[in-house]
Amino acid sequence: MFFLEKENVPKFLAYIIFLLPTALVAGVAVAELFVFLICVYFLFYCIRFKVYKYFKSNFFLFFLFVYFFLIFNSLQGENLALSLQTSIPYLRYGILSIAVWFAYENYFHFLKKFKIYFYTIFIFLVFDGFFQFYFDKNIVGYSTGSGRLSSFFFSEWILGSFLQKFFPIFLLLLINNNFFKYYNLIFLPLVYILVFYTGERTAFYLLSLYILLNFFFYFKKKYFSKICLLLSFLCVVFYFTGSNERMFIKYKNVENVNVIETFYTNNYKNLHLTAYKIFLDNKLFGSGVKTFRVLCKDKKYSSGKNSCSTHPHNYYIQVLAECGLIGFLILLSVFVHFVFKYIKITKLYLKHQKINSLNNLVLISALFVQFWPLTTSGNFFNNFLSIILYFIIGFYLKNEDTSK
Repeated sequence: MFFLEKENVPKFLAYIIFLLPTALVAGVAVAELFVFLICVYFLFYCIRFKVYKYFKSNFFLFFLFVYFFLIFNSLQGENLALSLQTSIPYLRYGILSIAVWFAYENYFHFLKKFKIYFYTIFIFLVFDGFFQFYFDKNIVGYSTGSGRLSSFFFSEWILGSFLQKFFPIFLLLLINNNFFKYYNLIFLPLVYILVFYTGERTAFYLLSLYILLNFFFYFKKKYFSKICLLLSFLCVVFYFTGSNERMFIKYKNVENVNVIETFYTNNYKNLHLTAYKIFLDNKLFGSGVKTFRVLCKDKKYSSGKNSCSTHPHNYYIQVLAECGLIGFLILLSVFVHFVFKYIKITKLYLKHQKINSLNNLVLISALFVQFWPLTTSGNFFNNFLSIILYFIIGFYLKNEDTSK
């Protein structure tokens, strides 16, 4: 068959990958179907044509170490069935990363074609988000009824998270398509403002951190005036939209009454205390993947009101409780690795200012932010978050390999 021929596989695989961000908007179940197709198609190609380079990479070998640790963790955990439901299929994410790497590396027009699909969904969501902000409903008439924005995620308030996590990919495509055009410099702050308007404080905080980390590539004198224009535009928009009153904490609830929330609430504090108590009983290997949601119901671990949820809202605290000290050290080592990589790539770019170094800087900054410990977060093993994380890792692996 035409799409199974060796020379055609990278192209067809790439087109399935191109649709993955759109599939995430359609729903996690749809995205998982695309991940399954990507993994099966890629594995078929590698087995049939004996392509093993990607499986021998340092990334995949380390991923396999983490994968088998999660299996072991599940086997000795408090809820075998629940943990194995997550740990056994976790292998798909590592395969997703190297499949993206493979397609990016072997399909010559990968970025050129991908930008068409990605720009379409990304710009559409930004437009619809602002439409919902000004008219209290999106273009198909959906309203959250709370003043918060969700666009085509409907009842799920993850628009800001989606835009924040995919912002590095958007930036990567712009950089490789004459980034410093005026309409790009106008669109980027619009994304930043919309993430702010979604009311997702963590997404806004992490996007701000990401932009700060990438400030180095602004240090070109010929771009100074354009950067000043960008910052001026951003300040004017924020001033006239009353951002000083909305910053982080203000939005309208269903009864249209202003509600003020603190960034770190007692709810999060109690969740973290509960997770710490679980860790004390399972110090080395943890209680098992995704078992926090079960164990937090035990009065033994209760830390007061609202101390139980599906996860403790921080990656590191969740991993400490569910995967123990060993899992925590693995996660911390990954973050430290990205810190040193970021420093190394930043120095390299400031010295030579080559496009591939800039690509690596944009992507390593994204991973740095993804693993940033000092913030609230979702479930570390969540499908939506994992798909995006390993999708971005695939881009990074290709650029890293090109740099060697």
